[in-house]
Amino acid sequence: MKVTFFFLTLLSFTLLSSCKKKETTPPPADELYISFKLDGVDKKFSTTNFITNSNSGGVGGNLAYISSGFYDLEKEIFINFDVQKDSIVGADYQAAIGQNIPVCDNCPISMGLRYAINGNDYSSSQSNNPFPANYFKINSVTFYRLNTSLGQNVKEYIITGEFNTKINYSTTVKNVTEGKFRLIFQEMIP
Repeated sequence: MKVTFFFLTLLSFTLLSSCKKKETTPPPADELYISFKLDGVDKKFSTTNFITNSNSGGVGGNLAYISSGFYDLEKEIFINFDVQKDSIVGADYQAAIGQNIPVCDNCPISMGLRYAINGNDYSSSQSNNPFPANYFKINSVTFYRLNTSLGQNVKEYIITGEFNTKINYSTTVKNVTEGKFRLIFQEMIP
């Protein structure tokens, strides 16, 4: 799974960096970030550069997912947004505002966290995240820009939110609390 996710992420990064963009300015106001406490220790990842990765079909019972986050030689961290639909559009993000969203394998909507720690791919799993104590929440969705990717116009949204979750690698489980994020998510249309 880690190799597949890494390959998809690298492929997305390559495709995104090779695409012409209509606008190259960084996101308005603050930087993009993911911050939280990992077993009580503050963590913050931020930049004006981001990577999105999207796919449709077969992700834990959901049909479409998109992730947004950061990848470079020092960090690999993403937040996933999954739906039981063939595509993800701006209205899906808007409809989720204010809801506590579970980490779930077979729910109409689900979110999760992936974080590489010392080369191990930790991720949120339903078995370690009883709802409602563990959840993700979208607080705001703002249209950011229309971008060109692979010859198509793609809408991008700045999304802010919060989360409490547990991430695991094999049998090792870590607590993630007081999570916040401000990321750019794209529409995902097959």
